[in-house]
Amino acid sequence: MTITFVLYTGWTSAHFARQKITMKAEIIDGHLVLTLPLEKPTPSASGKTLVVASTHGNQRTNLEIDGKFVTVGVNAYISAK
Repeated sequence: MTITFVLYTGWTSAHFARQKITMKAEIIDGHLVLTLPLEKPTPSASGKTLVVASTHGNQRTNLEIDGKFVTVGVNAYISAK
């Protein structure tokens, strides 16, 4: 059962190109569930990993816990080697 649902859309300037990101944040049965689109593997700033999904920094959602908005930051990556 979904208690709260929000679709967050934001803009990021990561990797020197503006791109639209869409993140879905839900609270389902007492769990925070985040859904992010997979991206084409892109080198991280250090070049050691390839980023495959990211919020490109912390993003505030419309989800509330104890009257305060939940902020999330997600980076999913694979090895560059």
